[in-house]
Amino acid sequence: MKEAIHSIDGELFRLNSAISREEIRNYKKLADKGIYLCPYCNAELMIKSGDHREVHFSHRHSESCEPSKLADEAEKKYRKQVARETAKHKTMVDIIYDEMKTQSRFRTDLFVDYGYRAKKELLKYPDIWAKFGDIEIAISVVTNVTPSSDTKLSKDIENRHKYFLDNGMRPLWFVERKEWSIEKEKQSIVLWDAELLIALHTKEDRKWEEMLRPLAKDSSFFERFNYPPSMSAMSIDIRSMYYIYPTEERIVVKVQRFIKDRTTKPLRAFMINDGYEISFSKALYKLQLGDSDIEDQERQKFLKKFEELGQKWLEKNQVVEKRKDKTMERINSWNEDNRDRKSFSNTPNEARWGKCQICGKYTNDWWMFDGSTNTCKCNDCK
Repeated sequence: MKEAIHSIDGELFRLNSAISREEIRNYKKLADKGIYLCPYCNAELMIKSGDHREVHFSHRHSESCEPSKLADEAEKKYRKQVARETAKHKTMVDIIYDEMKTQSRFRTDLFVDYGYRAKKELLKYPDIWAKFGDIEIAISVVTNVTPSSDTKLSKDIENRHKYFLDNGMRPLWFVERKEWSIEKEKQSIVLWDAELLIALHTKEDRKWEEMLRPLAKDSSFFERFNYPPSMSAMSIDIRSMYYIYPTEERIVVKVQRFIKDRTTKPLRAFMINDGYEISFSKALYKLQLGDSDIEDQERQKFLKKFEELGQKWLEKNQVVEKRKDKTMERINSWNEDNRDRKSFSNTPNEARWGKCQICGKYTNDWWMFDGSTNTCKCNDCK
């Protein structure tokens, strides 16, 4: 058991795994003097340590009480569950816990605990369990995603996500900030399977959808931003990701919203913007998972950028169309000069030029040519 109640102050005390021998010696003396009590049966505890087991609390005069045994088993299962995570995982979870625990002192509707401690009976645990009023939240942090682990991890997350829902909890996932990867020149974000799986669809996402759907009538919406879409039909399905990283004093959350697009590896989506950062406490305030004022500002910035890029896109297309018209004039002139020739060998220098009816490019490398319209079907589309 890693936790005990301080016999004088009544506070929950947790042993840190990374402590020195001198600290262990000091804790043992404090236990000898009756400072640590069992959180479940109120019996005095002692501290044990050795080569084969981490430093831990143990009942002094008798076998552990039944509730503490269940707590030990739950913690062991949880430690096995998170064994794949990085060392930063525990640091971030502990900071989140401390920050939310501080909030709970000023909010009567908020209750917070570690998942394995609050829900010992579960088979899978969130890192942190929280209750906002009548809503139970399963908060989990994901780190250490690699190409070899991504598929297995996404299946594990999918199972845990469903398990939390089945047990009356609303899953909320955060991903370590270092997993955020973008193609800035294309305004795209490249995702792991696990990232796309845990992306949420929130109230703010629906506001973005309501604003963007009238604008996104065809692929020209993406062309303005130099983003090459993979979707076969236009679809505005906006999701949000929450990337976190620890500072010395708190956890910072990067809110990133995107339009879901390519769903086969490598996964890619259109970034609505560069995202923004807020404190973890701000992100969880009333479960808004964002800042409504910043979101309103971001929507206005997007509309302005969309209009500016639209003007540039139209000007660019006008230049392209003029070039096409000149090309077509030259083709028609060349074809007119050669209209009396009885045969063409269909080699690049001798075949008549035309616009491909399939791909739209101008070519003299075709397998079918319509002289009445100067159109063709090129060999690339054969």
